[in-house]
Amino acid sequence: MTVVELQNRISELEQELGILRASEDCYRRIVETTTEGVWLLDEQGLTSFVNGPMARLLGYGREEMLGRTAISFMAERTRALGEEKLARRRGGVAETYENLYCRKDGSEVWLLVKTNPIFDGQDCYTGALAMVTDVTERRRAEAAKNQLAAIVASAEVAIMSSDMHGRVTSWNRGAENLYGYTAQDMLGNSLSVLALNGEPDLTLSLIGRLELGGALDHVVVRRQRKDGQLVDVSLSLAAIHDDSGAVVGASAIGLDVTEACAAEERLRQAESQLRQAQKMEAIGSLAGGIAHDFNNLLSIILTYTKLLIEPLRPGDPMLADLARIDGAGERAARLTKQLLAFSRQQILEPQVLDLNEVVGGMEEMLGSLLGKQISLSLLGNQECGQTFADRGQVEQVLMSLIVNARDAMPNGGQVTIETQNVELDAAYAETNHGVKPGRYVMMAVSDTGVGMDAKTRARIFDPFFTTKEKGRGTGLGLSTVYGIVSQSQGHVGVSSEPQAGTTFKVYFPRTERQAAVLPANAAPTTLKGKETILVVEDEEGVRSSVRAILRRLGYRVLEASNGDEGLLVCEQYADSLHLLLTDVVMPGMNGRELAQRASKLRPETKVLFMSGYSENTIGRHGVLDPGVTYLSKPLTPDALARKVREVLDAPAVSLDRLDLSGSR
Repeated sequence: MTVVELQNRISELEQELGILRASEDCYRRIVETTTEGVWLLDEQGLTSFVNGPMARLLGYGREEMLGRTAISFMAERTRALGEEKLARRRGGVAETYENLYCRKDGSEVWLLVKTNPIFDGQDCYTGALAMVTDVTERRRAEAAKNQLAAIVASAEVAIMSSDMHGRVTSWNRGAENLYGYTAQDMLGNSLSVLALNGEPDLTLSLIGRLELGGALDHVVVRRQRKDGQLVDVSLSLAAIHDDSGAVVGASAIGLDVTEACAAEERLRQAESQLRQAQKMEAIGSLAGGIAHDFNNLLSIILTYTKLLIEPLRPGDPMLADLARIDGAGERAARLTKQLLAFSRQQILEPQVLDLNEVVGGMEEMLGSLLGKQISLSLLGNQECGQTFADRGQVEQVLMSLIVNARDAMPNGGQVTIETQNVELDAAYAETNHGVKPGRYVMMAVSDTGVGMDAKTRARIFDPFFTTKEKGRGTGLGLSTVYGIVSQSQGHVGVSSEPQAGTTFKVYFPRTERQAAVLPANAAPTTLKGKETILVVEDEEGVRSSVRAILRRLGYRVLEASNGDEGLLVCEQYADSLHLLLTDVVMPGMNGRELAQRASKLRPETKVLFMSGYSENTIGRHGVLDPGVTYLSKPLTPDALARKVREVLDAPAVSLDRLDLSGSR
């Protein structure tokens, strides 16, 4: 080779070397500026080169990593995987895998390693090149996601998701338990399968409201389980967005609030019943006060009307007019009695009653009330217990319910009266205001009539409320039933639907008392007498009418306008005083107090109370104390004459032996 040729060759080599240096510099810049770690290993697996990012990934300087095996940087528990990968690289296998490495400071880092084996011209393995990326955060996010998925999948709370059309995309174990459908049943199917039969699916409309994003919290919907059972579910929904931010579905958390809703409904009913009871109490107080004053007026009207009628002969032109006045007074007296019953201010004379015997004794009369178009069936439970109540009041309850049933069946039908023992528990008492848990005897009156809607049922016990046309009813029948039963410590309930008939159930407390055997009182042979009677009454008109009646009957009458005057008469009157006839409610000293103090002065004197209402003055809760005799206003001459004679003829019981203390 000539000198010229040698110089040309040297020049070519220098050019090639420059190109190689430029190429090496380019590759070096690429290797150093890449965000990925570059790790070069020799055939023994020793580090021969790392770039800056690689060294920083593990927290070492470059020189510290050179000459060390890649396996030495791995977490001890994952080195077996490193040995396996090294063997595979030597076999010429390129792989991508993730493994856990230890940083210089002892912390651990997950690295994604993409390895490519390197061979020389004779296909001999000379090492490997690895491109390395830190995937620690992604692995943590995936772990958290998997943990969350596991929590969601196993949660007892129902968690589900769907697309915007309501097609289910996820369904956890809690949803399976709540709705009875498995994930296999629901995935890909519509949520509308949970809607009540025949009703639109509210969930779809709720999902539609999420299209603009946001969330809906604690929306209560009623759903139907796979087994047909209904459940109340509180749903909290949130929108699901795709990568572009568009709403593509909804996630929902569902809580079974069936019991809570039932409790809320019970509370609502209890509050409604309490308001109703308070309203009835207020109206009752007003009605009772009116009835008391009205009874005094009626006593005067009825007494003097009957006294005017008494001497008239048949055909007298005054007789018809007075009879009309008397009839109107009697109707007013019945109305007043209903007001007192509604307001629970009647005096009750309770006795041990067998409801079967009461119903059986009224069967003929009840059949007449119903008429021929309505059949009557009695289903008396022979094991039915007894109650302690006023027989006349129980009969009035039954008659009012029968009349109500008759009016509900203008075209005829069936009425059934049933008796049985029942136990009202705490749950029933919780949803029915004023009811005490315990044992009751129940009398049910059912009809096949027109029934009632919810709005009517809510008002049926209100005084003066009636569904009958004007002039056909006072609206006091059922309110009277309510008052009588309540005063007897009982309860009345109703169930009815339009065109499906009505059932009233009346509950009276069961008693273990034995029925008292009372001696039969012989009817008075005469209504007249010569005994001395002290009349104590603050209403002058009533006092005058009572005086007129008694004097016509031959009695000697002493008068007092209040308790203090009456007590003074007891102290100062020299002769015998056979009877104290006193009003109960008077200004100052009332009738009970007068009787107590008079008993110490005149123990032989008998007592007869009269009043227009109870006011808890001569009996607890309107129940007459044993041994106390009572005459209800409005007074009539015949009733007054018979009761006075009955008391005077009865065996002597001194006042100081009567229980007038009010305790029971």
